[in-house]
Amino acid sequence: MLERTEGPISIRHAYEGAKNLKGLADTLHAWAVRPFDNLPLLKNTTDMSLAVDAMELACMTPQPKLVVIGLGNLDFIPLVVRLRERGIKAVCVTEQSKMAQNAAASSAVRRTIRPCHDFLSSSLMALIPGM
Repeated sequence: MLERTEGPISIRHAYEGAKNLKGLADTLHAWAVRPFDNLPLLKNTTDMSLAVDAMELACMTPQPKLVVIGLGNLDFIPLVVRLRERGIKAVCVTEQSKMAQNAAASSAVRRTIRPCHDFLSSSLMALIPGM
């Protein structure tokens, strides 16, 4: 879906614990997505890894034109703002059910996610061809 509108996606990473990535092994392999399994230490270790890597990419030359971030909550909005400030288009993707758990009303969510250039809220499986 995004490749049709934005062009080829050259860097593909998935950040999650091994237990959750295990069920996606075939999909990750088929789409050449590099999994990043973080140590199960404390809350937000995976989020921090993603944010650090995204900012590292933003500082590369040439910098990416587009970064797509899968959200389960609104924790990544500060990252999206920083990417946008560096001139990088940020697309936020989430499952409708996850955002419903994290926000009282959809209008509040829409106000909060304004930093995103695009916000795709649907079943993530619908975004993965063949799923």
